[in-house]
Amino acid sequence: MKAKLAGKTQLEPKKKKRIGDLMVAQGIVTQGQLQQALKRQSQVGGHIGSILIEMGYLSIEQLLKFLSQQTGVPSLNLYKYNINERIVSLIPIDKINSLKALPVAANENVVTVAMVNPHDFEAISEIGFLLGKKVKPVVVPSFMMDAAKKSLFQKASSGLRGK
Repeated sequence: MKAKLAGKTQLEPKKKKRIGDLMVAQGIVTQGQLQQALKRQSQVGGHIGSILIEMGYLSIEQLLKFLSQQTGVPSLNLYKYNINERIVSLIPIDKINSLKALPVAANENVVTVAMVNPHDFEAISEIGFLLGKKVKPVVVPSFMMDAAKKSLFQKASSGLRGK
């Protein structure tokens, strides 16, 4: 959209749609469900996707599919995925925590990394430099990453086991 300012035409910055509004627009949740979830979010905090799941309005699979569509990268359900301790140990735990990135698979050339923000190019670059490999990001919801990190801090030497 263009706006006139002092005789000059300027592009208006695009207003970024919030995730809940995008879900309503795609028919994933209703406006009423979103409003209830936003009210809950204002009371307890957290991410709207997690709250929608907690309230029973959204399944984990729906959220994973939505996140994948929004980011343009594959999603991964960490609850159903086992990660070998050799893979987990590729990145030091303090880096996993600070970068919000968890290695889930690797070969000699590529490491697949679960990330809350798969467009965090700084983190991707740092991991690539650290490991000397190409980084392939996959998106995971923040609550899944938090659960994985909590599990790792308790028993990092045994890897990570899905359900």
